[in-house]
Amino acid sequence: MAVTIYDIAREANVSIATVSKVINNSGRISSPTRDRVHKVIDELDYRPNLLASAMTSKRTYTAGILIPDIGNPFYPDVIRGVEDFARQNNYSVLLCNTDDNLEKQLEYVELLKQKSVDGIIVAAVAASPERLIETLGDSLPTVVLARRIKDPNQQITFPSVVVDNFRGGYLATKHLIENGHSKISLLGESLHIESSQERMRGCIQALEEHFLALHSVEFCTRNLGFEGGYNATINLLKKTSPPTAIFADTDLLAFGGMKAAKELGYRVPDDISFIGFDNTALCTIVDPPLSSIAQPMYELGQRTMEILIGKISGLSVPELTVLDISLVERQSVKRITDV
Repeated sequence: MAVTIYDIAREANVSIATVSKVINNSGRISSPTRDRVHKVIDELDYRPNLLASAMTSKRTYTAGILIPDIGNPFYPDVIRGVEDFARQNNYSVLLCNTDDNLEKQLEYVELLKQKSVDGIIVAAVAASPERLIETLGDSLPTVVLARRIKDPNQQITFPSVVVDNFRGGYLATKHLIENGHSKISLLGESLHIESSQERMRGCIQALEEHFLALHSVEFCTRNLGFEGGYNATINLLKKTSPPTAIFADTDLLAFGGMKAAKELGYRVPDDISFIGFDNTALCTIVDPPLSSIAQPMYELGQRTMEILIGKISGLSVPELTVLDISLVERQSVKRITDV
């Protein structure tokens, strides 16, 4: 016969209300009492009835997360951070891969609503977010990860967790300049993406401080992954005056760019240097290992889930959380002059 909260209350010598508060992590319960209840729960191997709990508390203790591309090496650590924090707080996470397609995003939002999730994390946003904003509305707690959703009507705002993209672009470019490069090109995702805009602004700021200008720039509007980086780098290196260094504003673009450079006969980093952005695990596997701006991916996931649970619980949460980044130097940047 299944163990109930009545059994827990009897064995722990407390009221049913106290057991309920301990299970739901609510109310003021003394530490000794809370520990005693948890001990009995473990001893009796109690498993709460989630359906009954949802009907009583009007919560399902589930959250959805929309991921644009599960194959992108940026997301595994992010998702792990989300899931670990969720599990610590008795939440389950439903993962939805949208292929960065607006229609799929909208379909998944409706599906998650039907499943009565308590809240949604949106990781990256397809172009034209107005329809997504309309579908999400302001009734379902939502937090945006890695980007921001801007409502042109300024009626709905969603908390966002991002990194300091401007500083990342600045540090990446400054590193190239300090290694003697003046012909620096930018390989970006899209000017429609705020993170790309900020990374480009940081890049230009570093160049201007050294009285330099961008040598050339390519944006991968149609394909934001490996293939986009490959094709854009072909264009950069076939110009009359090719760069000596490329700042790719994601690691995936850099990986595609390095492959393109090698196929054109360039040696990395002897003939062309690369630096990426994300510091994904693949940076240590490619040849040569890729220097990159490190995002705290696991912390991004944790903090986003923490803010979502706070919003679900009716707490005041920050509208914008900005996490710091750092430069990780490897072997993809050559020092070409003494500076």
